[in-house]
This record gives sequence, C-alpha cells and structure tokens, in this order.
Amino acid sequence: MGRFDDPADPPSAPTTGGAGAGVSGMALAMACAPRIGDVPHLALAVWARSIPHPYGLKTRDYRALLVEALEANGWTCRTHVRVDSRGTNDGYAGILDLVAHPPTPPGAAQLPRPVLVEIDKASIQTKTLAKLARWPHAHAGKVVILTRATQHHAVPGVDSIIPLA
Repeated sequence: MGRFDDPADPPSAPTTGGAGAGVSGMALAMACAPRIGDVPHLALAVWARSIPHPYGLKTRDYRALLVEALEANGWTCRTHVRVDSRGTNDGYAGILDLVAHPPTPPGAAQLPRPVLVEIDKASIQTKTLAKLARWPHAHAGKVVILTRATQHHAVPGVDSIIPLA
C-alpha cells in the first residue's frame, strides 16, 4: 500500500507494484469501503496499512493517527475500551486499544459491524486474544496490528492480522 504523511491528504503519485498497482492507499480504501458492507475490518486494514509507521513510533501515536484517519472518513472510534477480563485470571479488566464503528451506508437495513483493534509489536499476545474474545457481541470484526512484524500466520478468532514492518 502507499504511505503518505497526512492520512487526510492522499498522495498524488500512485503506489507501484503489487495487486494495487496504480492506486494510492487512500484511493483504494475509499473505493473499497462502500462495497465491503459486511466486512468492515477489511476497510480498516487498508487504512491501517496506508498510515506511515516508522520504526520507533509509539503505539499510542500510531493509534492516534489511525483514529484520526478513520474519523476523517466517517468512522466513530473509541479508544481504551474496557472488557471484563484480560485473560490472566487475576481479576483485572482488559482494555482494548480501539473499537471502530464504520459509517452506515445510506439506506442500509442494519448497522455495519464494529471492528475491535489491538496493537501488538512482533507477535500476537495471549492477552490480546483473550481481550478480543471477551467482547460481549460476537459479530464484531477482530483485527490485530503488528507494528514490528513482516508477516504472521492466521490465528483463530482474529479476522485480520496486519503486519506493518
């Protein structure tokens, strides 16, 4: 995907190579978003990959950039959302990094599924899977963004894994 400095201002030069050759990351996200209706986590994946992520950028700063990009395009976002357990059997609640609600398309019969986002470094943590599983509504999309990984195998219970390195 293409990367650019301001998520609200798409680049004029298209990206090169790959399946999205000739299409900027932002343009691809805008083109795909209305057609994915029942799988909004795919649109979020496109947005997440289009945000610059230099090595050393703190998770909170990346999350702020992602929230800014999503909200600028009609999404409603909540950060630090509590769930009843973090999966450590110590009685402490867990906190999801982000819950994003996609915009409702005009004339839609139902609201689109929310997307739960957890941001980890190089691999998916056990606590991450536990927090995603503790969300009270089973129909939510579940996404894990890995800031220091180049690839990752599929994990049951996670709809999209987005390696950024």
